[in-house]
Amino acid sequence: MGLREKSNWLIGVSGLAFFAGQSPALAQDAAPVVGSETTESGKDVIVVTARKREESLQEFAGAITAITEDQFATNQIVNMQDIRDLVPNLYIEEDLGGQSTVKIFVRGIGIDNPDVSFDSPVGIYVDGVYHARAFGSLSDLHDVEQVEFLRGPQGTLYGRNNSAGALRVISKKPVLDEVQAGGSFGYGTENQINANAYLNLPLQEDKLGLRLSFATRNNDGFMTEVNSGGRFKKDDMITARASLLFAPGDQWKIIARADALFDNGTGSLASSIVPAFNADDDIFTADLNLAPENSLDVWGTSLEISRDGSALDFTSITAYRGVTLRNSNGDADGTPLSLLEGVRQNLDEHQVTQEAFVTSSFEPAGLGIEWTAGVFYFHEVNDADQSFNVFPAIFGPATTQLIRQETDAFAVYGEADIALSERITLTGGIRYTDETKNVMVDSFNNDGSFGFDFSDEISLDRVTWKAGLDYAVTDNFFLYATAGTGFRSGGIGINPAARDVAGIVSDTFGPETAMSYEGGFKSSFMDGAVTFNATYFYVEYESLQLAVAGAGGITVNTPDATVHGLEAEMKAELFEGLTLNANVGTQFDDIKLSTLELKNTPDWQGRLGLTYVTALPNGAGQITIAGDVSYTDDYFVSTANSIAVEGHPLVNAMARWDSESGRWGVSISGRNLTDEFYPIHGFKIIPGLLDNLFPNHPRRWFAAVHFSY
Repeated sequence: MGLREKSNWLIGVSGLAFFAGQSPALAQDAAPVVGSETTESGKDVIVVTARKREESLQEFAGAITAITEDQFATNQIVNMQDIRDLVPNLYIEEDLGGQSTVKIFVRGIGIDNPDVSFDSPVGIYVDGVYHARAFGSLSDLHDVEQVEFLRGPQGTLYGRNNSAGALRVISKKPVLDEVQAGGSFGYGTENQINANAYLNLPLQEDKLGLRLSFATRNNDGFMTEVNSGGRFKKDDMITARASLLFAPGDQWKIIARADALFDNGTGSLASSIVPAFNADDDIFTADLNLAPENSLDVWGTSLEISRDGSALDFTSITAYRGVTLRNSNGDADGTPLSLLEGVRQNLDEHQVTQEAFVTSSFEPAGLGIEWTAGVFYFHEVNDADQSFNVFPAIFGPATTQLIRQETDAFAVYGEADIALSERITLTGGIRYTDETKNVMVDSFNNDGSFGFDFSDEISLDRVTWKAGLDYAVTDNFFLYATAGTGFRSGGIGINPAARDVAGIVSDTFGPETAMSYEGGFKSSFMDGAVTFNATYFYVEYESLQLAVAGAGGITVNTPDATVHGLEAEMKAELFEGLTLNANVGTQFDDIKLSTLELKNTPDWQGRLGLTYVTALPNGAGQITIAGDVSYTDDYFVSTANSIAVEGHPLVNAMARWDSESGRWGVSISGRNLTDEFYPIHGFKIIPGLLDNLFPNHPRRWFAAVHFSY
């Protein structure tokens, strides 16, 4: 059965499940509300839906960090990049191409550039929809309910391209019984202006509701190009989201969603550290022959249909997404010499996804069983147009490559929890994936002197699985152990400097596979005032996909490697109003038959944060004061270990006043208060002679007014 036929079969299965869901026997919420719930003792319990059903964070048998809406303000979370230090062993920075595209690594595995050649090993899901390309993922987290980060391979419920983890963003749904409105407006360093607003309208009480949200983020830029005076590392972004909820009865829910992002900002410049090209030795300036340009539009729609039942819950999510990128990386060598220039890197991408799944629980023969089963279909088309100029005096004129890549993937999966007793639960899951990737390349020199065509197809089928056992020793102490597999799709590394077919063919690579072992505990004590969770992980990778940038272009190494370490998270209410949040992660890697280390993999990193909330006398409102210190140990930002980053701390702080009604508030915050510098990217264009670095953000402050109705 071909993938096209399988997609038709999938649509048929979705339809059958949809109509089967109309049976009166069906009745439970397939799309539970996430966030926090309050226990009888008055303590908040965080609820997650990472396994497509509702459960307590403290009863989830795996490494997961959940960041709720209440934590966004106290931790100064504006966009996805700001969650970096809240999640153990997570590295997030902006990509070279722009301020809204993510560079993400977890437990040492990740991706620098989400182009057509490489898939990310960290799956990104927004409202249940898989985003194949990470463009726009660093948009503002406005009107968001919760962020959940699952660490380690997610090979059953999520599947392909989740060999390192999965990041889930859950936006707020329309409310059917009240009008809601709110937002904020703020000003900060480099004329930073952030504004966001939301509006919730119950169009028909208990039946139909509409929710709209909008955000914009702008500044003058943190870097200067010395020749033109142009400003870069600059925000210029608008995002918008709309959702319409129709609830025709107690059991049915239909949510139509649409979102859009328009980003005309520019990313970091290559700042040469060679004095001849950067005489003032200022890392926030660059002397370029060609300045970068960027324009990114991302949009999407989805339709989620769910039916609650007493025997089965059913959910179907159909989605379409598109990306239009017009990008020039500019002068990547950071000098006025034409050594390495990204003349053009354009992309037109669209994807279609369809997922349908059912969840259920029952008790045959006295055994409690909760299970999930589903099907998934994915179709993606990438049309890329890229032109590079690499050492023209050596390699000749700039080249242009026209690339078309089509991917079709189909999967069927299932996972079940079997309660062997009141306290012991066995977990098992399996997923089958069938995938085909077709690549066609038309390459030529820009002066018309030479050209060639190339095409290839990569097909695979893969079975991934998960097994686990957990034991609730007491109501407040939970042990678990899991083993499982995952994989990242293979591909063809489209080498921008390729001068012949062999230059591309040599970079064809198969799938990356992961075998993971994990064990840990979750605990709470002092009547829930303290939670402390810890995990040990050991992951074996085969054919790890490592892209290496050199003078001749990009090559791909596929060694085997292992990564292991510890992760711990703690939250403690020290006394009324004062809360401590802390985490620490360690990572130790070994690349087989190599002395190199994995990049963006510090031996350890950790964070300590304090939040104090107190009511002012005489009904004068509420004060919140928060601060945190994080530290990241030494690591490399290059695959060849040629550029090292020294260990560094980051210090952030925030103070906020809210009125007694909670409808008005003002805040002031600062990030990187000690003005630490570290490179987020780096190249050795000519080792020992010409290096350049791309800097992080310097010290920043920001003041804002908040309102709600």
